[in-house]
Amino acid sequence: MSNEDAPLPIPNGKVPQNYFVLSNSRLSHLHNEARSALVKGIQDDEMAPYYLSLPSLTPPLLSGDALNKLKEANTKTLETLDAALSSAYDTEGESEISDALRARANYLTKIGDKDKAVEAQKLALEKTPGLGARIDIVLTLVRIGFFFNDQEIIRTYMKKAEGLVEEGGDWDRRNRLKVYSGLQLLSIRQFDRAATLFVDALPTFTASELLDYNDFVTLTVIAGTLVLKRPDLKKKIISSPEVNQVLPEIPALSDFTKSLYNCDYAKFFVSLAALEQTYLLPSRILSPHARYYVREMRILAYAQLLESYRSLTLQSMSTAFGVGVEFVDKDLQKFISSGRLNCTIDKVHGIVETNRPSSKNAQYETVVRQGDLLLNSVQKLSKVCMAIKEVANRLIGKDVEALFEDMGKTWDYLLADPQLRWYITDAISKEEALAMLREREASKAQREALVRKIGYPAYITSAGWLRYDDEKVARLVREAIGAGFTHFKMKVGANFEDDYRRANLIRSIIDNPSSFPEGYSPPTAGSLQGKNAGPMGCVLMMDANQVWDVDEAVKYTKGLASAKPWFIEEPTAPDDILGHAAIRKALKPDGIGVATGEHAHNRMTFKQLLQAEAIDVCQIDACRLAGVTEILSVLLMAT
Repeated sequence: MSNEDAPLPIPNGKVPQNYFVLSNSRLSHLHNEARSALVKGIQDDEMAPYYLSLPSLTPPLLSGDALNKLKEANTKTLETLDAALSSAYDTEGESEISDALRARANYLTKIGDKDKAVEAQKLALEKTPGLGARIDIVLTLVRIGFFFNDQEIIRTYMKKAEGLVEEGGDWDRRNRLKVYSGLQLLSIRQFDRAATLFVDALPTFTASELLDYNDFVTLTVIAGTLVLKRPDLKKKIISSPEVNQVLPEIPALSDFTKSLYNCDYAKFFVSLAALEQTYLLPSRILSPHARYYVREMRILAYAQLLESYRSLTLQSMSTAFGVGVEFVDKDLQKFISSGRLNCTIDKVHGIVETNRPSSKNAQYETVVRQGDLLLNSVQKLSKVCMAIKEVANRLIGKDVEALFEDMGKTWDYLLADPQLRWYITDAISKEEALAMLREREASKAQREALVRKIGYPAYITSAGWLRYDDEKVARLVREAIGAGFTHFKMKVGANFEDDYRRANLIRSIIDNPSSFPEGYSPPTAGSLQGKNAGPMGCVLMMDANQVWDVDEAVKYTKGLASAKPWFIEEPTAPDDILGHAAIRKALKPDGIGVATGEHAHNRMTFKQLLQAEAIDVCQIDACRLAGVTEILSVLLMAT
């Protein structure tokens, strides 16, 4: 999506959030800050209609003169927009009329005139031909619904947005829709489905017109901690690089999730109380669900502790959770009587005894309920067994010593079935591959010694995530330099002006000698050949995560050439081999390479990428390629 097409952050979602805080007597400690932010937001966006729709506050937010200035600004701007629209109808074509309608609708949306904004956006939707622009208009209507907490508007236009995206929405709009859908689900207490969408959107979040990135990560962690199984909580939240970049700025959230995972229940109870006061109750989205959320998290923590025991004393539970025995006793009784915890309390001896259903009964019920899934698994397993049998049949009657004498020949013999033969001899022959390996065998020990001495080469992305402000980018780049990194990767594709500024900021720091510690020694020239390294031996790389089509990728990346990137990674769909080739050819005069491959599943895809001269940097995902032989084949072709 080009910068011109980037969605506007209207209406400003922080305005109703600040009003929610200001109108809540239980949040009086936040009122001064909320009042200042609310007044600023109303004045910055000239929101006279929104201000007039609010119940009276004492003292008033705006003076009579300030309100009149906003009204005058509204009148003047709308007159200008109406004149432009009239001129477009008289002298211009459909495209110009559509632009004028959207400009008028967006201004009404910005100033918070709900009814007029909705009607204007609907009219613009009727007159706008492009699918991408229509999706943007519908999502703006959804934001109006969120702004005014109008569930009918949200439901109506979310359904319409989903339909339009299915017709052919691009990657960026599909990704943004996940965030919108997740927020809608969160607002109606569907934490499980919301967490799935939020976690999926974490690495490529671009919906900043709806949520700040830190707010999005906060909601993701809150939802995920409640619904994710323990292994998934570790993998998708606690170990997530996107989450870990934000958590230092939100320490209470970090304590909350990690204390639950680490079974530090006393700390967990304290952090849960802090979370309720700091994030749940002050949030207009989460506040209606605060009591539900706290209750469910307490049940989750109790169940997690009880899972490991047949029985334990009330005293030991109270100690573990850092609360009194009476509190634990009453709390457990509520959850036991409602069927939420599988245990009983022996009040005479002060013991909690678990009575979980046996695992075999649970498995039996699962089989009955999900028999089709089990049958499918058995069928898949049978196919694997058949494949193993076919390969095994080739070994019957063979001499073991003969098989081990030439493992390469044995491998070819075992996989001689037509469905397993994916030849790459047109790219590299067996003889050429063996010659390469034998040629490098003599220097193997030297290379191993070098890796042990200096470590395996790595790059860092900590400073390169989307939506970071300049101060944070600069700080993280300098920290990475201090940690010894010389290769830096940044995400691009959401907003050109933002990407251009961040890229050149990073380049200015990694090329500046004052950014480096005393005694710094740049990498060798040989290791930097063709990488657009700067004077300090540092390299900048860019990753678009498949966001563009071919022509847009070329135009966008050329615009970032001043930052001297080594390559642009995944500029378009990973399966579009000829598209990558066209991009590479167009960027070659600018000295910018193309990298891709982490979504390629086999050596055939890499063969085509290399034969088409579509990439400069071959990136493999060892898990997707699934096997040393497959990986080695790709590495040899790329050498």
